Amino acid sequence: MRWIKIVNIFLALVFLVLILNLINFSDKEISFSPADFQCYFFNSNQTNEISLDRCCYEIQRQLACKIINEEKFDFKCFSSVGSERYFLINRNALDYCRREGYYVKAE
Repeated sequence: MRWIKIVNIFLALVFLVLILNLINFSDKEISFSPADFQCYFFNSNQTNEISLDRCCYEIQRQLACKIINEEKFDFKCFSSVGSERYFLINRNALDYCRREGYYVKAE
């Protein structure tokens, strides 16, 4: 009987761990408002906003995304270091793309 009690206690602990695993204890605020996602394509002297799905697809194709210090943007994604064509995104857009399964090379 003692052995059965130990197994039951162990199973209860495993159950508790699995339940806690279902709850997301993230300290990040998840944002779903389209205004919170910023993604722009910069081409020479022209800047265009692009859709988030297109943005995720394009930034995963880039060589790297470097951290920048700009008011609206947190990352600059580019295919070559000196290129005049690059993407400007904020942290919310990067997090969204990663949650959707896109592999974004951010440093």
